[in-house]
Amino acid sequence: RVDTIDAMSGTPTLDALLQYDAVLTWSDAAYGDSAALGSLLADYVDQDRGVVQSIFRSYPEPGAHLEGRWASGGYRSFSDGPSTSGSGLMLVPQDAGHPILSGIPDFAGNDDSYYSIPASLDAATTLVASWSDGAPFITTGAGPSGGRIVGLNLFPAPRDIPLIANALLFAATAIAANQPPTADAGADQTLEATSSTGASFMLNGSGTDPDGDPLTFT
Repeated sequence: RVDTIDAMSGTPTLDALLQYDAVLTWSDAAYGDSAALGSLLADYVDQDRGVVQSIFRSYPEPGAHLEGRWASGGYRSFSDGPSTSGSGLMLVPQDAGHPILSGIPDFAGNDDSYYSIPASLDAATTLVASWSDGAPFITTGAGPSGGRIVGLNLFPAPRDIPLIANALLFAATAIAANQPPTADAGADQTLEATSSTGASFMLNGSGTDPDGDPLTFT
């Protein structure tokens, strides 16, 4: 199910958004209430939903970018700046195997490919792709309480639908809860201290992590 909600005329309720697994937001004019919408989308992500944040073409018009908790609470994917045409630029993968890039063999900017520059990663933790001038293109991260956030430094156009669809599908996928690792210090040992300095011994420890996270022992 895909629907369009006009955030210029009003801010939807959280219950209305919770009918969807992920939403895409962008603007070409001021939102009706950019602070209320930003806080709403932060609440939505807190419910383990996904948001794809794209850019606005009308910068620096007041209210054209998300405010509220989205900006102040650690949700904004990347910092925003003036937008310009990406004509002549290319997508440069930083993680070619990422699901968002699946079926996207190449991407060349055109006159409609507005993007924000300068821009830098904010709450996003992973840079999936850059523009060929070095500006971030696709970023991913998670909200403070869970839920995926994808940043698309691109003003959406009809030709971008495959990329947008991949971003929404990725954002809609729930983040698996982190599972605790297991550790084994080795076989039991019994030692006798033969002097006041004690006794030396060695542990042959091992551990595994079901999420594949690296482990260190101290």
